[in-house]
This record gives sequence, C-alpha cells and structure tokens, in this order.
Amino acid sequence: ADECDLVLSSGSTSASAVDVIYRVVEERGELLLHGVSVKPGKPKLVGTLGEGSAYIGLPGYPVSALTIFRTFVAPAVRDAAGLPEPRTATVEGTMAARERYAEGRTRLMPVGLVADGDGNTLVYPVDKGSGATTSLVEADGVVEVPADVEYLAEGESVTVHLFSPDVRAPDLLGVGEDDPALSRVLDRV
Repeated sequence: ADECDLVLSSGSTSASAVDVIYRVVEERGELLLHGVSVKPGKPKLVGTLGEGSAYIGLPGYPVSALTIFRTFVAPAVRDAAGLPEPRTATVEGTMAARERYAEGRTRLMPVGLVADGDGNTLVYPVDKGSGATTSLVEADGVVEVPADVEYLAEGESVTVHLFSPDVRAPDLLGVGEDDPALSRVLDRV
C-alpha cells in the first residue's frame, strides 16, 4: 500500500464477524470513518494505510458500491487530480406512485423515467435492494430523499440526478409479462 496514493476495495465493510476489512485497516493504518448515514451504502470505510496511502472501502452490494463511488469517491479523486466535474444533468419529474421511506438517513433512490401521453416525465422507483443489479440496469438516475422525509406522494415533484446527461425519458414501452414497476406506472397512466 505504501506505493499507492489510494487503495480502494469493495466488500467486507460492515461490522459483522465476517466483515474483517475495517480490522485490517486499524492494524495497518488508521480507520477514520466507518459508516455514513446514506442508503444504499451505509458501511463505507475511510482511512489510511501504511505511510499515508488513502484507503476507501466500498460496500459489497453492487448498488451500494456504485452509489458510494459516484457520490463520494469519484468527486474526491477528480478533485485530487485537478480534473473538472463531468457533464451532469437533472430532470424534473412527477412520482408515478407513492413511495414510503422512513429510515432516518438520506436515501439515494434509484429511479426510472417514462413519458406519459402528455409528455410529462413520470418517475418510478426501481430499488430492488442493494444486491440487485437489475436496479442498476433499470435506473436512469437517483432521487435524493432527505432523512426526515417519510414518503414521496404520488404526483409529487422530484428532481432526478441522471446517470448520464444523454438520458431521456422514453415513451411508454412495455416488454414482458409481469413487471411490478411497469404495472404501477400503467395503473396511473
């Protein structure tokens, strides 16, 4: 680790008996942070290893790892390297269905977009859990839900932070037999 500016790992960052990375960081350096108040991605690690190498431990679940990387790690690496922020975009949309949430921490909710018959952007959650890579495939961006919000109401306006500035809400297109998210959207259109 001494020859590295940054050591980045994924997995084994929580605090159970089988999660050992934080113990290794404590033995080989200094653990500065163990966990953030964000969902998905709470078990993030930050520390140093050896003679000053920075260490960041991403959660093991794919959605959590990507969320923490995009939100915290990539901006810090760009800043340290003197690189400009990438082109980003947001879009305003309307919640297609009520989404309950009351966990007391900021939620970065993966969402999909669809344009209704009037050209309005409908936003629907595609959060199938931190370990479900299908959430990443189906998501167009994230909606940041503050820790003190208990739910987002159907019809409530939200800002979607797009994964790419090139993302556009498609016209409604249904594929497959039984998609619960699509069923919820179709019930509202």
